Amino acid sequence: MLDEVTATLLDASLIACRRAKEVRLRCALLAESVRAEAKAASLEVLRSSRAAAEALGGAQAAARSGAMLATAKRRRLDLQRKRLSEGRASNRRTLVAVTDTLRRDGGGGSGGGGGGDGGGGGGTGSGGGG
Repeated sequence: MLDEVTATLLDASLIACRRAKEVRLRCALLAESVRAEAKAASLEVLRSSRAAAEALGGAQAAARSGAMLATAKRRRLDLQRKRLSEGRASNRRTLVAVTDTLRRDGGGGSGGGGGGDGGGGGGTGSGGGG
C-alpha cells in the first residue's frame, strides 16, 4: 500500500513538474514576445522622433532662409527709399536754386527796367521843372 501511495505521489509530482516546465516555457515565450513587441515599439518611436526632428530641422532651415530673404528685401527697400529720398532732396535743392536764380535774374531785370523807366520819368519831370 505504501508503494502505491508513493507511486501515486511520484506520478503526481512528475505531472506537476511537467506542468511547471510547460508554464515556465509559456512564460518565457510570452516574455520574449513582449520584449520583441517593446523593441519594435521603441524602434517605431525612435523612427518617428527622428522623422519629427528632421522635419523640425527642415522647418527651421526654411524659417531661417525666409528670414534672411526678408532681411535682404528690407535692406534693398531701405536702400531704394534712401536713394529716392536723396534724389528728392537733390531735386528740391535744384528747384530752389533755379527758383532763386529766376527771382534774381527775373526780378532784378524787371526791377532794373522799372527803375530805368522811373529814372527817365524823373529826368523828364526834372527837365520840365527847370
